[in-house]
Amino acid sequence: MNTGKRQQTRAGLTLLVVLTAPVVFSVAQTTKGAGQQTSFSAEDETVTPPIKAPKQVKDMIAESEFGKLLLQDTPDHVIPDRWLSVSEADLGPSGEKDLVVLGVGQIRGANVTSFWVFAPSAGEFRLLLYAVGHDLEIKKARSGGYRDIDVLKATATRYSRVQYRFDGRVYRSHGSAWQPIR
Repeated sequence: MNTGKRQQTRAGLTLLVVLTAPVVFSVAQTTKGAGQQTSFSAEDETVTPPIKAPKQVKDMIAESEFGKLLLQDTPDHVIPDRWLSVSEADLGPSGEKDLVVLGVGQIRGANVTSFWVFAPSAGEFRLLLYAVGHDLEIKKARSGGYRDIDVLKATATRYSRVQYRFDGRVYRSHGSAWQPIR
């Protein structure tokens, strides 16, 4: 095979991988149960049930390193509601409603977004997890009383599932492995 044909074949395969990579994560996009959503995707900003981001949550995101970078060119340094998609989730043992926040609009990248997980604590919220990826999945298994969370990431040729477990204070990475997309 000559060099030109080989380059065309490689370009075609690369395009095929890029276009089919989201299929790897298609299950995560469709598992919105009747009630609580357990999977969130960079490709689907809708959440069930949707709620408005509490002011404290927006302020915490705005005050983070990422938030400061994001808001440096905005006149009022306030995150607009349209940049966040928020859903309640039952993660912990207390029965209180925790929050899963997805970055949408200007916060979302190409097949990647920011995810924040907050828990209520004494009338306020505390940040339990900040992660960047393609999908966030809430698992049934628990660690430290809270449900485990997986975050999926992908490139054109590989994907990874990062497992997060609650350590009593926050979620911490408990392992990941990059695998080729087949």
